[in-house]
Amino acid sequence: PNKQQEATPQRPGTKEEDRRKMGRLEIDPFLTQLAALFKKTRNTGSVFVTMKKVSVTQTPRRRKNKEAQTERPEDCCLIRVQGPAGVKFSTIIRTKDVVKFQVSYNNMLKVYTDGLKARAATTKKKVIKKA
Repeated sequence: PNKQQEATPQRPGTKEEDRRKMGRLEIDPFLTQLAALFKKTRNTGSVFVTMKKVSVTQTPRRRKNKEAQTERPEDCCLIRVQGPAGVKFSTIIRTKDVVKFQVSYNNMLKVYTDGLKARAATTKKKVIKKA
């Protein structure tokens, strides 16, 4: 073994590891982490945000009670974020929290997406054929 590696042991749960393997967060910490990621990648880098409809049940799956099994699952939105260097985290937005999340997310997008490059305008000329 290298002496330098022994001097600085890598312990599990370091801040860098925690940032890479963040996992599922509540809404407010999710928005905070997303804002930090947008700041970090403001000039260079990419942030991918995906949204997916999921159904979540409040009761455990294996129940002997048939009434609990027939309970209608709640429709939710799973939002995943993937950033540079393997940063990944997600959240689940329940139906009652959609408006609050949407307002916060839209404000964040307005603030942090000012570094987008404008597309070059292409003009198409219509060719008029004379008959």
